[in-house]
Amino acid sequence: MRPLHAVKGFVERYQHQLSIGAFLVGFTIDTIVLKRIDLLISHVLILSYLSVVVVVMLLLHRAAARPPRFELVRRVYQWLPFAAQFAFGGMFSGFLIFYSQAGSFIASWPFLLVLVALILTNEYLRSYQWRLTYQSTLLFFCVFTFSIYALPILMGRMGDGVFELSGVLALVGVSGFLWLLYLVDGKRVRMSLSSIVTGVLIVYASVTALYYSNILPPIPLALKDIGVYHRVVKLNDQYHVATESQPWHARVSGVVVTSPEGGTLFAYSSVFAPTRLITSIVHRWEYYDTQRGLWVTAATIPFSIFGGRDGGYRGYSEYGPVTPGEWRVSVETVRGQLIGRETFTVRSGSTPTLESRILR
Repeated sequence: MRPLHAVKGFVERYQHQLSIGAFLVGFTIDTIVLKRIDLLISHVLILSYLSVVVVVMLLLHRAAARPPRFELVRRVYQWLPFAAQFAFGGMFSGFLIFYSQAGSFIASWPFLLVLVALILTNEYLRSYQWRLTYQSTLLFFCVFTFSIYALPILMGRMGDGVFELSGVLALVGVSGFLWLLYLVDGKRVRMSLSSIVTGVLIVYASVTALYYSNILPPIPLALKDIGVYHRVVKLNDQYHVATESQPWHARVSGVVVTSPEGGTLFAYSSVFAPTRLITSIVHRWEYYDTQRGLWVTAATIPFSIFGGRDGGYRGYSEYGPVTPGEWRVSVETVRGQLIGRETFTVRSGSTPTLESRILR
């Protein structure tokens, strides 16, 4: 039995390092595998993480209710928390990868901050995470977060109804888990049921509020490219644009576009959407009203996009006349979720020498 005691001592001595190592392994796997949100392997990986978490939870609570009789089995069980640590870490890092690609950090940072906090919680509150209420609430959050983007990919459309259905599926899923857990350890489930329901409802209400406040990223859409040009023409499968030269520091100091009084500008965007997904987006043209100190909408131009292209679905809008001052073009969903934005300054003057570019 000395080898088993040695293993036990090693786990107890280095459990924090092993926990971080399990997370890093999961994050590395996600970085390598999760290339596109609509690939089958991406869904299989997240579902595998969920399966590991559910199985480990059931085994650990069964062991708490009826401790294993054999020493070898008890030694194996002591490794189960690290398996769940790895799975939770893998899910959170996967969600962070996908949700950070969708939408604009300006609008979505509260939700992304929640994901980062959960990653840190997963690493540094290990003793707390095994409490049943925390486990169940966290599992519901994971199922809900996965359903929010998996369901639109499966159904080929987005909208409030699809989002609400993802919440219902998450509630059904966590209810099924609690039923299985009740069969394993009914007494503990009965004791914790009210706090579990409270925790799940708080998460459900919070995520729903983020969605209807347009803070939740518009996943599974993701902005691939955006720009403002003097001219955009589509020839065959290529977009030919005319742009004025910008200094190397323009992305930091700000893009400046020279336009004659009453001139017209074009906004080009490329938005990734999963295969088979058909939806609509909006180009919202806004100027900054210095007297009132707020952005004023000058035009909203909607058009449909179709998923499947790696580089994103390309489209453009035209607006004029533009006046000197601060402007921005926001790419949004029809319900107002921010996908991306280009801010620029318009200065009055004759049309400068333009450069031709091809956007593929």
